[in-house]
Amino acid sequence: MLTISKPLSASQARTYHAREFASEKQNYWSRDQQGHSEWQGRLAGQWKLSGAVEAEHFARLSEGQHPRTEEQLVRHRVSRTYAGKFGKEVTSTEHRAGWDATFSAPKSVSLTALVGGDGALAMPFNGGHFATLYLSPKDYHRIHMPCAGTLRRMIHVPGELFSVNPATARGVPGLFARNERVICVFDGEPGPWALVLVGATIVGSMATVWHGVVNPPRPGKVRDWRYDDAAPRLAQGEEMGRFLLGSTVVLLFPPGPLSFNPTWAPGREIRMGEAMAARA
Repeated sequence: MLTISKPLSASQARTYHAREFASEKQNYWSRDQQGHSEWQGRLAGQWKLSGAVEAEHFARLSEGQHPRTEEQLVRHRVSRTYAGKFGKEVTSTEHRAGWDATFSAPKSVSLTALVGGDGALAMPFNGGHFATLYLSPKDYHRIHMPCAGTLRRMIHVPGELFSVNPATARGVPGLFARNERVICVFDGEPGPWALVLVGATIVGSMATVWHGVVNPPRPGKVRDWRYDDAAPRLAQGEEMGRFLLGSTVVLLFPPGPLSFNPTWAPGREIRMGEAMAARA
């Protein structure tokens, strides 16, 4: 959430909204690879505003008008010229009352951003299943295969190294699509599926059993390995990689009859060997 405390002109506010909240380029909080901006809050409810914030509606709001009816709600004081105390001509300054505005990014993350901006790679997972597993510093730091799979691709995406603890994850928009990460794409019984290993503040490296240490080095650009020939095949339960200290793993599966363990709940501990999901 970001509260704008510094006064902005109407044009500055419009530019900020268009660039930071309505742009598809800021896709770590987009949906369907598009930027979305929506009406929220008590005043929006009173004015019966819902759905998308169109550019023309935001422009009216920035000028002190009702977004839909164009009624002028905040009066502007225009400049005027008059004779001063000693007869000298004086021009007053134009005054515009303003709004206190809070912009907040939803806690969603686009698939395309998560997998490094590759829309074709993200497509099979649209409408599918995912699970986010947080490994705290006290937890086991090796990653095992949830199901058998043949490795097709590994991608190292450079990024930030925010902490991934639950408090930070709630407060940093699009955290998992902004941190450094390694995406491992497999083919298996469910179809294509992926493990996304997300780096964090004190995670010195991530490694896989077929490659060894992936980072460092950190060249500052996306690195992509393809395994079309002699692709490694790993069995269910087999170790596939590890973190140095804790971090997060995001599992991605395509649409289909998959049902996660019904006893799973946010914050609940899980253990190696525990059943994760079943094909319905």
